Amino acid sequence: MPLSGDDKDNSSGSLSLLWRHLQDVISRRFSSEKAGKRDRCLLLLLTSFILTFLILPHHHDPSKMYKVGQIAVSDVRASRDYLVEDRKLTHEKQSEAAATVPNVYSYDDRSVENTLNRLKKGLTALSSLKSFKDDPEREQVRAAAAESLGVKITPQELNALLRYKAEQQFFTELEKHLDRLYSRKIVADLRLFLSDQSSGISVTGSKGEKLPESALREEPLDIEQARKLLLNIKLNSSPAYEFQATIKSIVSRMLKPSLFYNSEKTAELRTASSQLVKPVLLQVKRGEMIVRDGDRVTAEQEMKLAGMASETSFFGRVSSAAGVLGVVLVLLYFPYRFALKNIRKFRPSYKDILLLAILTSGHFLLLKTLFSITPPLLVAFPSIDTADYFYLFPFAATAIMVRIFINSEVALVYSAICAPLAGLMYGTLPVVIYSLLGSIIGAHGVRHCDNRSIVFTAGLKV
Repeated sequence: MPLSGDDKDNSSGSLSLLWRHLQDVISRRFSSEKAGKRDRCLLLLLTSFILTFLILPHHHDPSKMYKVGQIAVSDVRASRDYLVEDRKLTHEKQSEAAATVPNVYSYDDRSVENTLNRLKKGLTALSSLKSFKDDPEREQVRAAAAESLGVKITPQELNALLRYKAEQQFFTELEKHLDRLYSRKIVADLRLFLSDQSSGISVTGSKGEKLPESALREEPLDIEQARKLLLNIKLNSSPAYEFQATIKSIVSRMLKPSLFYNSEKTAELRTASSQLVKPVLLQVKRGEMIVRDGDRVTAEQEMKLAGMASETSFFGRVSSAAGVLGVVLVLLYFPYRFALKNIRKFRPSYKDILLLAILTSGHFLLLKTLFSITPPLLVAFPSIDTADYFYLFPFAATAIMVRIFINSEVALVYSAICAPLAGLMYGTLPVVIYSLLGSIIGAHGVRHCDNRSIVFTAGLKV
């Protein structure tokens, strides 16, 4: 049944009374000196949370929906600007950097001394022993001698070592021959060493210091070649030919490379070199189409989706929200306190503060809405970047309203607060400058606002 004219008047009158009653309740609430400080703090926190929710970009996690080879069931666009690491290219550059590190060879300058010490230790242990009739006991002695010398010895070699005793003169002569061999440096595989040397090597000493290139003036000896040379030498101080042949055979097997490939040091330097390579980053612009509906996802698209998802993890969203909330609190509180203490005409009432909170929330809600509808415009106007649409947004609208409703001092502080918040939302410095200058010009344009045309003129000035 349709309402009569009187019923309509009564209905509209009731709504008007309800609205005025709500205004009176809010006004009394924020005009109470008793609860004024508490209410202002609550209003500050509430406004900060609302602005944080509006400013913080809302992301989705597309990498969990699409992998390589899958068919996209919807368009995926970048909701903001991203820097995505190209892991494949980064890995290639790291491999190239690691390949430039030369192979590290370590030089043991105590090879002769170590060989002689082991030989003396083994011969000294056998010098006080005689022949053995008990085979198990003989085997124990042979095993002990082999452990001291570091090589296995045969029963015949054990008999020769037990039969003859080496004098100091013999060790002195043997040391000279070993010095001659090790003066050219001995490597395990000469062909492999020469191959590494052609591509570049670095030689380090026993203490890890880098040796000069002159340390390798002569071509090193292969370990097998060094053993053959040792077997062909003549020991004049040897008491008997049998002992001489046995000693040369044992010492030749005791020889070890004095110049050997240091795999641990090489791997350490290559790892350090690869870590110095900075990641290769690809820029993904806001509004860029990552994958279209019906397309098969490629490896590059998956990489972009994964990079976008890594920046939208739960921990990342929480930390971003905490950071934005902190910035909003600082921007709302400290300029207000500074203006309150230093600007004489800056004395907003509780109702003014409530109005500012409502205007600020509505202002950024409008900017958020406009911000979310610009990416689809890229399809209709591909020649226009989405960032260019920012200059059509009404950044100065609320500053003009504050200037009309309150005064110029409050409008100036309000503009100084809203400009960096807008830059934080859009992530670009020109927006801060444009918002601040536009708000100041707009507020100045309505300084004598007594008719509607002045507002339009101020808009044209902006």
